[in-house]
Amino acid sequence: MPWAKLQKLGAAALLLSSAGFFLLRAATSPAIPFVVQDDAAPWIMEPLPVAADLHQWGHERVPVIRFSRQVHYEPGSSPVTAHVRAMRGFTTLVDHERIPGGHDDGSRWRDERVLDLTPHLHPGDNEIGFEIRNSRGPALLSLRIEGLDPPVRTDSTWSVFRDDVFQGLALPADDTRRNPAALAVETPLEALLAQRDPLLLLFLLGLIATLTAPRWWNDRMQAALPRVVAGIAIVAWGALFFEKFIPLPVEVGFDARHHLHYVEWLRTKWSLPRATDGWSVYHPPFFYAVAAICEWAGEAVAGSFGGKLGIKWLPFAGGLANVWIAAALCRRLFPDDRRAAALGLAFAAVLPANLYVSAYFSNETFHTALAGAAVLVTVDLLSAPSASARRIFFLGCLLGLGLLTKYTSVIVAAVAAFFLVAKLVAVERVPIAGVGARLALLLAPPVLLAGWFYVRNAVLFGDPLIANWGDMPGPTLKWWQQPGFHTVSFYTTFGESLQHPYLSAFRSFWDSLYSTLWGDGGIAGRVNPAQRHPMWNYGFMSATYLLAIPATALSILGAARCLRRALRDPDGGRRAAFSFVLTLAYAIGFGLLYMSLRLPFFAQAKASYGLIAMAPLAVFFADGVRWLDDWLAHRRWRVPRAVVFGWLTAFLGSCFLSFLG
Repeated sequence: MPWAKLQKLGAAALLLSSAGFFLLRAATSPAIPFVVQDDAAPWIMEPLPVAADLHQWGHERVPVIRFSRQVHYEPGSSPVTAHVRAMRGFTTLVDHERIPGGHDDGSRWRDERVLDLTPHLHPGDNEIGFEIRNSRGPALLSLRIEGLDPPVRTDSTWSVFRDDVFQGLALPADDTRRNPAALAVETPLEALLAQRDPLLLLFLLGLIATLTAPRWWNDRMQAALPRVVAGIAIVAWGALFFEKFIPLPVEVGFDARHHLHYVEWLRTKWSLPRATDGWSVYHPPFFYAVAAICEWAGEAVAGSFGGKLGIKWLPFAGGLANVWIAAALCRRLFPDDRRAAALGLAFAAVLPANLYVSAYFSNETFHTALAGAAVLVTVDLLSAPSASARRIFFLGCLLGLGLLTKYTSVIVAAVAAFFLVAKLVAVERVPIAGVGARLALLLAPPVLLAGWFYVRNAVLFGDPLIANWGDMPGPTLKWWQQPGFHTVSFYTTFGESLQHPYLSAFRSFWDSLYSTLWGDGGIAGRVNPAQRHPMWNYGFMSATYLLAIPATALSILGAARCLRRALRDPDGGRRAAFSFVLTLAYAIGFGLLYMSLRLPFFAQAKASYGLIAMAPLAVFFADGVRWLDDWLAHRRWRVPRAVVFGWLTAFLGSCFLSFLG
């Protein structure tokens, strides 16, 4: 079979198998808290107020949630049967008495349990109750009782008690409820109107520059464009570091205190913590060891302020490196068009997800830089006529350091290894023995550099990827956040991030990604937008959510164009390179999607968790803008083309002013 046809079949198989895996796990796995509403027996929940609070952590005892209501029973020929599903373990009560056999441990919560209530009912009114314990989410109940007239089902007439304290009437199980705190701050439209003067000025600058370009633009200026954009980015990031990042308290950020605890542990105890020794110490240690050295060196030179600079410098340097990596990837994939590198660099330099993560202390940008460097080397290997052993070994070293920094590098390593092997076999026609030798050369550095850490986890916990994902060993190390379960609606709706972007992760998966990609929609891990830290300019940030709509569309268009190249480019190496970039972006996106299903917490689907897709995203954005520019220029539509670049100037400016403004 020709390799081109095999490639298309492989792409289709990837899409179908991943979709099938997602749907199968959602529909059948008892470990996945995914529910589908049933009119005959709707799922109901405790009337918890929507909030970002942490539940269960540090507590061994699980609260008892009781759903109860009165039913009227008149003896007849038909038995009274309860058809019960509960999340998770439940006990059945009739008139506050536990009935024999009316319990379940919740391990098979998807399966309907049928209970005969007839022997336990007396003529007249009876109170039916179900006590539910769930250490990983809210208590949910789905029930229909047959044999009563009228039949009884779960609805909003059921009373809810928490540890025998009345909480109110039950609510339909809904994982898309808005967090009311999101209403306390400006909407994107209000912000756009408030910032209309500076944004209009930026728009006019881009518009006028495009309209007058024929008078002053030449080939020399186009050749210098990437260098000019790079110079502006360096100055802008330097200003951002000194004006905003340094004054920002080191404790601000997503779990920043816990990341700092890891560094302090290494500095004071000179030992590697176990995953159960703190909130964030499950991460591989490379970043934290480097951070400890940077903090120690800074303190040795300039005291506590120097130590703070050392801590701040590392994520900042990682974020800035990501900008160059994005530009370099664009340059490698589009070597004949200087616009691509300039557009990719500008996009990465102002991408909000990269900017705010670079300001907060965590391993995200450092890991992204290592993974991004591995992506660049992989693209070089795939594009080159022959993959050299030296470069393969270097790629293995980068992957090893990435795996010693964050688990997400497993995705990069797997995709890179697959495409390298495919290229060796399909393009270079290397014999099987040679492929095996090169694969061993690729895998040896990760095994030597990072293998010990994963083996240690497997020995200590039985899981090489042990993480603080809500179910660590130990009775007090379980936790959950709302909603604690998911439904179809969470994955099929979008729009909240265009109205109330901060904490819009409560509403849908796509709103969560959008709000944390184009702004600090997770507000640095705080639970109330009205208490956002004051370092960012939220007027520009909120306005950016509307300005980013065309950017999102152009990125999707660019991804489609890259897919066309991956399937049709006449050069086998370039096909492999584009296929690798697309597959990596898809794998990261699917990983975020699946993890949100497996861990149904509002903060799970953050774009920053997929930051290693930033360089591919810059490629997609640059290619989408290039296509639109060429399409308009070919038709000589000067004014629409000028409007596009006016928007682009306002969009890029608004992104950056969100942090420096």
